[in-house]
Amino acid sequence: MTRGTPVFLDRLGLRAKAVNVGLALSCLALALAVLAVATGVLFAPNLPPLPSPAAAPLEDAASPLYGRRKEVALVPTRNRQVPSGASGALRLAYLSLDHPASFASLRNNAVYLDGIIPNWLKFARENGRAVVRIDKRSEEVARWLRARAPHLAIYPQLSTALGASETVAAITNPASRASLVQQVLEHIAATGSHGVVVSLADLPSSSARGITAFIAELGAAVRGAGGKLLVAAMVGDGSNRLQELARLSDFIIAETHDRASTGDDDVAPAGQGWFEKEIWSALSVVPPQKLIARVGAYATDIDEYGTRRIRSVQTAWDIASKSGSRIVLDPV
Repeated sequence: MTRGTPVFLDRLGLRAKAVNVGLALSCLALALAVLAVATGVLFAPNLPPLPSPAAAPLEDAASPLYGRRKEVALVPTRNRQVPSGASGALRLAYLSLDHPASFASLRNNAVYLDGIIPNWLKFARENGRAVVRIDKRSEEVARWLRARAPHLAIYPQLSTALGASETVAAITNPASRASLVQQVLEHIAATGSHGVVVSLADLPSSSARGITAFIAELGAAVRGAGGKLLVAAMVGDGSNRLQELARLSDFIIAETHDRASTGDDDVAPAGQGWFEKEIWSALSVVPPQKLIARVGAYATDIDEYGTRRIRSVQTAWDIASKSGSRIVLDPV
């Protein structure tokens, strides 16, 4: 067996030199790339700030999604003098334990309030029947209030987690209605509450008979136990319905905190013109001593898709400040 010339023999070393030069160039290119990236991270260029678009005046504000705003104009001739008895008006505040900062806010501001409306009660369905679902934290909060803020009156809010048809069926059936009333009374007694707020304003007008029957029965039972019945109502539901609710209840809470709750998304949450119009409309059928105006203390953020998000007032100011924008208030 004869041996030939080795295939990989490189007597002059040219191949090794070429490989070494290629590796050196590759390492140099990699080092330069790493150096360039490091330089860009450590010495980032300063970009010029982009100018913020000026906010349009409220009367000219328009959205390509919603169209031109439909604000209610102010009526200059209306009487805006504060009555002498206004200083004695009760100050109530809603309490939602679903928001982490809510209870902290209660601790800080309880001294300025006369009562609270916590969202403790909801209609729900269990084992095929309508019941009043109670927030498990309600008795703990009630104990804290009795110990730390005994001057506060407690009016739990009764709303519904059922659909409109299920809710109407539950309060229309006499046996179901009586059971629901009894459950509310038991909760009032257990928490030492001073009454209850019925918040079923979203139900259709066709359910007026069932709502009237429920409020009449609940009101008689609550007053019999020494409490008060408050009813939250939309002013635009119709004067006859509002007048009947005022007759059956001790107080009417007019839903004047957010115009979007009436179906108008393309307007300010509660413009002064709209707010005054709602109050004067309610006063035409509700005695002044029975009317409570609801005032919102939050902001509504609506994105380009129409999705609404509730934010605190402080958060709204912070977002505006960080983005270089300005918040436009209603003209007064």
